Amino acid sequence: MKNLVTLAEIGRVQIDWLATGRGPIRAKVGDAEDPAVSEAAIEAPEADPKLVRRLTREFIKVYKGLGIAVDQLDVVEMATEEHNRIRRHAAAGQALDAVVGYAVDQLRQRLLQANDEAASRKRPA
Repeated sequence: MKNLVTLAEIGRVQIDWLATGRGPIRAKVGDAEDPAVSEAAIEAPEADPKLVRRLTREFIKVYKGLGIAVDQLDVVEMATEEHNRIRRHAAAGQALDAVVGYAVDQLRQRLLQANDEAASRKRPA
């Protein structure tokens, strides 16, 4: 539950929506029952659940392809952070396929580099 709350705060989305995919993504402005709604959340880029799901699926494929175990909540958190970066910085009309492909390639390169660094530190027995 703690991870779900953290993800909802990071993504500035409703916990119910994050957990079930049902209901509004965000609380109505001024909703006193949702402390996660703030001026920063109101000014945040519009959430795109399809983009978050796509990034999550692609990131999981990268981990599986490299044979690296990862917690799915960690992947959702990474995908949410990447979603927010994309929504803030992607040019209007920019093809999302290219942006998602770039994000996936960057993740793959970081994981391969970390794997290479770990392997170079191992000493033969």
